[in-house]
Amino acid sequence: MKLRVMSDSAKALISPLLSYSAISVALLIPVLVWPLQSINDGGLDPSIDYHAIWLVTASALLLCAVTADSILYHQPGTFWPFFATAWILISSMGVSLALRLDSGAFILASIFTLHAIRAGSRIWQDQNSWWLWPACIRDAAAAMAMFAWIIALSSGAV
Repeated sequence: MKLRVMSDSAKALISPLLSYSAISVALLIPVLVWPLQSINDGGLDPSIDYHAIWLVTASALLLCAVTADSILYHQPGTFWPFFATAWILISSMGVSLALRLDSGAFILASIFTLHAIRAGSRIWQDQNSWWLWPACIRDAAAAMAMFAWIIALSSGAV
């Protein structure tokens, strides 16, 4: 009797791509729609600072994205651990700075842009990792949404 061993990917009920995409979308939705609450603030609690909460949701997405993508880009036999650690620390310091400044949304949107470029450059180099496209799209969407909300909120259009 011959036993066949199934690979881990064949055993998986939910693919890593689907899990990664679902988590990314779940974290991205508040970044995209949270500022909408400031449009109809008549019935909402005026003591709640929606802008600060929006920055916290964007920070959570950014730190989760940076950490997950740094782990997924593992490169054996290189200085990968040092570069990954440096990128996570730089992003963490950027988030810490962004949460303390009035221009915090701009700083977070800029870091999202850099992170999207990081994934996009790997796509450009023909690296076919399953997570690169969702990462690039997620980070570019977050950056564009944040820049759009910054413009809309500062111009008084919303």
